[in-house]
Amino acid sequence: MVFRVVKNTGGHLMQVKEILRVKGNTLFTVTPDTRLSDCVITMAEHDVGSLVVMEKGAVAGIVTFREVIATLAKRQIEHRTGPTPPISEIYVREVMNPSPARAGLNMEVDALRKLMLENHQRYLPVVDGETLCGVISFHDEAIPICGLTQSSSPIPTARSIPRAGARSSPSVTVP
Repeated sequence: MVFRVVKNTGGHLMQVKEILRVKGNTLFTVTPDTRLSDCVITMAEHDVGSLVVMEKGAVAGIVTFREVIATLAKRQIEHRTGPTPPISEIYVREVMNPSPARAGLNMEVDALRKLMLENHQRYLPVVDGETLCGVISFHDEAIPICGLTQSSSPIPTARSIPRAGARSSPSVTVP
């Protein structure tokens, strides 16, 4: 299958910063000491597939649904009695991808796709130098190319899931 990069109205190849502008600027972050169970709740409540891990003001990694599923599968294989602790006892630092590929604001869409495919990552932190500007997903890069905006997309952007008990909340940032 061959994909073609669609040019935007300005006559140049679309860049990551333009996709972030269409997507919006809400960003969810956690620390390495956040419990994985809190990540699952946040990801479900806000219908996001990744959380950027921040430590001392810098990107320390990323946790995605892929790491969550791998942990749950490992626990299930062990019939929930093996050495893998329950998800509420696992910390992000134990399962996160500590060195995700990163996209730059001026990166063109074709380079972004190539980077995602080469690194087998569906979610990439977007940085400007060392400053975190957002996260871009394979889904995000498809929406503006198809001429959609977040409000016209038929896909729900957030779901409200009831939760029980108090917890420390991951951060929500609007860069």
